[in-house]
Amino acid sequence: QLGVLIFGLYGVNFFLAQIPKYILLLQVRTYSNIETIFTKYILSSLALGYFLILFSYNAKILILMEWPKGILAWLSLLFAMIAISTYFFWTPLWKSENIKFKRLLWGAILLQTFMLGMAIWMRIDAYGVTESRYFIALFGIWLLIMSLYFILIKDASYKWFFVTLSLLLVGSQFGKYSASEISRTQQSIRLQKMITEATPLSEALEIRTKYEISDVIVYLYEHYGTESLQTIAPEIIKEYEALSTDRNSTTYFPNFVTKKLGFKLINRWEWQDYINTTPQQNRGIVFNSTKEKNTFKVEGYQWITNFYYNKKSKIEAKIISNESNLTLKFKDNRFYVIEHNRYLADINLNKFIVSVKNEPHGNIYYRYRVIDSKKMEYDYNNTKVSVKLFINSFILLDDGNITDFSCKVLLGRETPPSIKN
Repeated sequence: QLGVLIFGLYGVNFFLAQIPKYILLLQVRTYSNIETIFTKYILSSLALGYFLILFSYNAKILILMEWPKGILAWLSLLFAMIAISTYFFWTPLWKSENIKFKRLLWGAILLQTFMLGMAIWMRIDAYGVTESRYFIALFGIWLLIMSLYFILIKDASYKWFFVTLSLLLVGSQFGKYSASEISRTQQSIRLQKMITEATPLSEALEIRTKYEISDVIVYLYEHYGTESLQTIAPEIIKEYEALSTDRNSTTYFPNFVTKKLGFKLINRWEWQDYINTTPQQNRGIVFNSTKEKNTFKVEGYQWITNFYYNKKSKIEAKIISNESNLTLKFKDNRFYVIEHNRYLADINLNKFIVSVKNEPHGNIYYRYRVIDSKKMEYDYNNTKVSVKLFINSFILLDDGNITDFSCKVLLGRETPPSIKN
C-alpha cells in the first residue's frame, strides 16, 4: 500500500505540480536528431513489432481456445506500458496529420485490453481474487476508459490520464471495495467451499485439491494473519493460539491447519516438483509396505516366488518352473495365474488399490506412502488355485494404472490353511 501511495498518488501529482498553471508559459522543447530517431524508428518499431507478435499469439489462442496460465495478462500489461510510453514520446512530434496514428496506437491498446480482461476474468473465476489480480483488473478497467477517451475525444487532455489513475489507486486502498478487503473475502469464501466439498478430507484426497487448499491457507495467513481463518476454522485457531503460548513452539500455522484438516501441507515448491519431475502420464504415487516379508511358515502352498512387474521393461510374465507349467502374469492392474495357456486365476486388483489409497500412511512425502504390511496382503482362491500376495511396493499413476509391482507370491492348487508368520 505504501508503494502504491508513493508512486501512484504522490509521484503522479508531483509530476502534475511541475506543469505551469498557464500551459502557454511552458517553453516548447524540440527533440534532437537522436531523440527523434529513437522515438520514430526504434520505440515505434518496438511497439509495432510487439503488437504484431501479440496479435498473432492472441489469434492462435482464440482459434485453438487454449488459454495460457497467467502469462497473457502480463504480456498485455507490458504491451500497454510500451504503447503508452510511445504515445508520450511522440508528444513533441505530433502534427495534425498524425491523428490516425494516435488512434491506431490507442486502438491497439484497446484491443489488447479486451484480451487482458478475458485472461484476468478466467484467472479470477478459477482461483478467486487476490491483490495482484485486483490491481490487474483495475488497471484493465482504467486502460479501457483511457483508450476510449483518447480515441473518441479529439482534444483529449493528458491530465485526465493521471487524475483518473490517482483516483483509482486511492480508491483501491480504503473501504470495503479495497484490494485487501475484497481479496480476503473472496479467498475466505473459496477456502470454505473447497473444504466443504473435499472428500475424503484426509491424505487420500487428490493432490491437486490438497495443494489448492494449502495454497489458500498460506495466502490468507501471510497476508492477513491467523484471524483470517477465524470464521472458517475457529476450533483450529483456538488450538493454535493455545499452542503458541509456548515460547518454544515453532509450529508453522498453515502446517498446523492442514494437519488438523487431515493431510500434510503441499507447498508451491512441492507442487511444482510434482508437475515438473515427470510427464503428466507418468506422475504417480509410490506405495511401500512397512516391512518386507522374508521368512514364512507355510502349509498347503506348493510354491513361493518373487514377482516383479515394470511397464517400461514390457516383462509381464514369470514362469514358476518348467515342471509345473505355471506362469504368473501382470497386466492392466490384473494378476494372472496361467497353466498350459489356461487361466487358473484372474485377479482384479482395482478394489485393493482403492482400499490402500484410503489407508492412513506415514506422513513422509506426498508421493511416497508407507502402508501397514497387513494391509498390503491379498488373498484369492477358487476351485482351481489359491494365491496369497505379499505386496512389497507398487507405483500408481494418476490415471489409476500401476506401472511397477513387486511382491512375494504363495501359490497352491488346493485351498490352504492360514499362514503362520
